[in-house]
Amino acid sequence: MKIVYTLKNVTDLEWALTIAAEVKAEVGITPDYIETDRGERVTYDRTDFKRLEKGDIGDSDYIDRHRFLADK
Repeated sequence: MKIVYTLKNVTDLEWALTIAAEVKAEVGITPDYIETDRGERVTYDRTDFKRLEKGDIGDSDYIDRHRFLADK
């Protein structure tokens, strides 16, 4: 079974990852992947999400590290 959410007005990766983190915290599930507006698909990784929030890595770093396996 699959549920797909489209996040209108979510314009950056950090915001989408924040929503994924909130869903994980509330119901304990993570998305199979998150698709950016440019069509890049990435998996959710809490450690690198925190690094992204702190500014230790950028969006492109996160995308490179967590590209959805089916896209590699």
